[in-house]
Amino acid sequence: MKFYRFVPDSDLYDSLLFVDNVWQISENFVDGKRLGDSWMPPGIEDYIVGQKGEFPSLDRIMPVVSKKAMKVLRSLMNKSVEILPLNSDYWVLNILDVLNCLELDKSKITRNPVTQRVSSIQKYVLHLDKIADKHIFKITETKGLEVIISDNFREIVEKNNLNGLSFSEVIFG
Repeated sequence: MKFYRFVPDSDLYDSLLFVDNVWQISENFVDGKRLGDSWMPPGIEDYIVGQKGEFPSLDRIMPVVSKKAMKVLRSLMNKSVEILPLNSDYWVLNILDVLNCLELDKSKITRNPVTQRVSSIQKYVLHLDKIADKHIFKITETKGLEVIISDNFREIVEKNNLNGLSFSEVIFG
């Protein structure tokens, strides 16, 4: 079983930028709570780097997907995400599955010296029974830092030539 970080390739593909410094909107995406009718799409603009991709970078915990990617991946994401309109071309994914699946005592982690919160994970030891049928989720300890996708998610992206993601494999201990 392999898992990867959802990492838009902002070196090769265009990104999106918040207009008017509304970056703090991402705070609403940390805990996996539905936004529903309170969602108001923020102003965004294109940041042209090279080519348009299906997963433009906006914020690390606010995955953005194109209409094409949404059509291909929608059934795989199922109840794990809330799909919110961003503009006429893109959707933002509010990841609802924030899972308490990390075995802290067996994983290799780094903690912030001030807050003692997990700031990074070098080796993951996960309760596989809690993630067996999950294709996109966040881990409780790093919910504000990363989104995790399954190998099946990666395979579907590659099979359908959806460009713009760089797959960073999660290292299991």
